[in-house]
Amino acid sequence: GPAKAKALEQYGGTADTERAVANGLRYLRKIQNADGSWGNRDAFETKYGNVYVGKTALCVLAFLGAGHTPSSRTEHSAAVAKAVGHLLALQDEDTGAFGVSSCYGHGITTYALAECYGLTKDKDLRRPIEEALSWILQNQGPRADRRNRGGWGYFSPGLEAEDDYARVSVTAWMVMALESARLSGIELPE
Repeated sequence: GPAKAKALEQYGGTADTERAVANGLRYLRKIQNADGSWGNRDAFETKYGNVYVGKTALCVLAFLGAGHTPSSRTEHSAAVAKAVGHLLALQDEDTGAFGVSSCYGHGITTYALAECYGLTKDKDLRRPIEEALSWILQNQGPRADRRNRGGWGYFSPGLEAEDDYARVSVTAWMVMALESARLSGIELPE
């Protein structure tokens, strides 16, 4: 709508960039798996687990960024709905974690679902997001080394922790998930 047109004008978007985004999203929809995921579901990395979980969440973020939500009734609504449903089905009832994926997959999935909730206010998303956020908060440092306090490292339910160091890359995804949830109206501790 008008807000998007203004943002495109202000930040340099053009008909060409919008066409490129539309083509990219059509390609993603074309290669989406029948179950709503993206990537090879059979591939398992000992360090990262099921990498497709994070890939699926990244694709959801791309669609959401272009205004396609499960309820938007746009060209890609069905693809987003299927992907969100798939991600929700992966959530472990006991831990709140998303499948046997790395902390990357969990952080990116929580971020994508929080963005979806912020855009749609779909009440069915709130509880799973809150459970995912609890997992994030429970796994935040403290660590003995003050340089690592407050961050997140390479760990995940079902995968062995690599070490006790906080990582900037993992921490960034966790912060994005927390901030998106906060902006969508979910209360979090300071």
